[in-house]
Amino acid sequence: MLDGAAARAFSAESRAGAVLDSAGDIVFFGAGALSLLMRHPYLISEYAPAAGVIAVLKLAGAASGIFRYGRPLMLHTAANKAAGAMLFVFLGLSFVLVSPLFLRLTLAVCILAAAEELLIIILIREPDLNIRSLFCR
Repeated sequence: MLDGAAARAFSAESRAGAVLDSAGDIVFFGAGALSLLMRHPYLISEYAPAAGVIAVLKLAGAASGIFRYGRPLMLHTAANKAAGAMLFVFLGLSFVLVSPLFLRLTLAVCILAAAEELLIIILIREPDLNIRSLFCR
């Protein structure tokens, strides 16, 4: 999660690095989600609707990026970073306990981040992977 910040701090940013950063995030959270569901299978039925909303928003964002720019976009917005941090903390805590309140809050932040990312992809003229937010640039 800190690799992008480290690259910016040392002026070592690149387009390939941004793509690899996003791919690494997907692999990490996919593996984490699979591990969580294997240890706590009851979460599937209870939280599947929220996970479905996130998946639909993310797929719509990827499809919009392909349609508008010829490639899927995974933006490094502040909301996506907050969602990633919350998922990271939740996955770590899940080895000790599963807090339904923190999980609901995390899913809500993930939904808002995915919705903002979709809106940005639809509204911006030129793709900028490091756009901070829809509300401040």
